[in-house]
Amino acid sequence: MADHAVLIGIESYPGMKDLAGPCNDAQAIEEWLIDPVGGGLNPANVAKKLTSDFPPPSDVDDAHPMLSDLDILFRPLVEKAALKKHTKGRLFIFVAGHGFADAQDMSTAALFTANARFLFPLHLAIIDYVNFFRRTWAFDEIIVIMDVCRSTNAMQEISKAQLPIVNPHPNANKVKMFIGFATGHNQVARERAFNGEVRGIFTVAMLDALRNANSNKFGKVTGKAIKRYVHNSIDVIAGDMQISPPEINVDEDKDVFFVARQASGVDVEFHINVTYFNHELVIKFGGVDEVYRADIIVSPLSVTLSPGLYKVQIEDFPVSINFEVPTNDSITL
Repeated sequence: MADHAVLIGIESYPGMKDLAGPCNDAQAIEEWLIDPVGGGLNPANVAKKLTSDFPPPSDVDDAHPMLSDLDILFRPLVEKAALKKHTKGRLFIFVAGHGFADAQDMSTAALFTANARFLFPLHLAIIDYVNFFRRTWAFDEIIVIMDVCRSTNAMQEISKAQLPIVNPHPNANKVKMFIGFATGHNQVARERAFNGEVRGIFTVAMLDALRNANSNKFGKVTGKAIKRYVHNSIDVIAGDMQISPPEINVDEDKDVFFVARQASGVDVEFHINVTYFNHELVIKFGGVDEVYRADIIVSPLSVTLSPGLYKVQIEDFPVSINFEVPTNDSITL
């Protein structure tokens, strides 16, 4: 398997408002990707461009990375795909910076280049590249994470990426897809400080999920597990900052997998009042997805749970407690 990744972080925008988190986010994603217990990618297969790769610009027209800087990242993969050379593996695409979407197309998102400005919205049409790689069956799985705004404006429209014209490959429908947007259509993404370092809230939530989401019975952490974990945890990660929910698209029939690992868990003891005996104890991950249900016939009751946020409740009683694993390993009801 030959996995590849393209990572982009742009935070200096002389023609717009600067950001502080995209480079930190791209580097954090890279660390996970090349970690043997994370994505496990060969560092040589990771192509990256950050604001910090370039000297400070003298003016907006000299700001990098420009579109030409970013196109180069994709060029070897595009050439290979256009020649119908399939890569058995996954393609990860991560972008962070200012972004926008087409007003009439709710599935879109693009990344502003560093030399963009309001009247000249220069940008990279990321989704065009994604669709090209899918159409050509370039990889088995394509995983896209976009920590960008998806605001709309009548003066901004996504231009088509300059890509080779090729007919769809017969196996195009076999490609497994995961596309994670930091926010919904016509909404803004947010960043904030975490332990003194500014980061994108969506990226932090994604990395938290990649490290802690439950694996399935085959030991794989799937796209559906990541989606569920992010939606259940992102409000806590956002803290006092108001955010709009992320939009994560997963193919239910052809789910991707992010990482393989042995399921790990923590034994949590529930000390239960005898009043609740012979009723059901219910535990929900994130307060939403039920992961445990059983009759209460003994106390304490021990349940093994993976790291994460949970709610425990007694069926038919107004009794519930939110708790976090591994922080809380003993709960009294």
